[in-house]
Amino acid sequence: MVTQKAVAILFLSCCLAVKALAFDGKKTIYADLADGETRTIGSVTFQPNGDALSYNVDLNETMFSEHFLSMRPFKCLDLDRQTVCHLPYPYDLEGQVHPPDWRDLEYRLLFLFKDDGEYGINFANGYYFRFKQDAERLIGIRYETDMDQLASPPPEGLDYPLDETELYESEGDSHRLKRLVIK
Repeated sequence: MVTQKAVAILFLSCCLAVKALAFDGKKTIYADLADGETRTIGSVTFQPNGDALSYNVDLNETMFSEHFLSMRPFKCLDLDRQTVCHLPYPYDLEGQVHPPDWRDLEYRLLFLFKDDGEYGINFANGYYFRFKQDAERLIGIRYETDMDQLASPPPEGLDYPLDETELYESEGDSHRLKRLVIK
């Protein structure tokens, strides 16, 4: 005899699987800027892998310029009054996500920012984009955080070392990169 609870669980499992399949294949990564401009900065290719989605990020090299900041090379978006640089996560990631948990992908798309006229780059000026699914797209809400936390390897068993309590939703037009959208 099938109970109502079993039917509900089966229904929810099917719905989550259908939602995850919306991300099968190649999707484009867009950077929405504060002035209303949208730039195509790369792509993500998703592939179903059991209850997860494997993914591969490919940034559009032509959209980024090379900068040597604080004794390190960075690929950066040169924006009006601000430079936003991709910060490759320096430790191993799983290479798959488990919707609605998109953290592995979020760690692939870390950024640092500096205002024009500032020398070097300050790792305390980090952007973390937390993804939320909206139909067949992901919306990356911008948070600020101190990326100095990534200076040393995370403890064994801690896959995502950024302290969630240290993510601050940022507002205002002083930040040129408003959000990321994947669709």
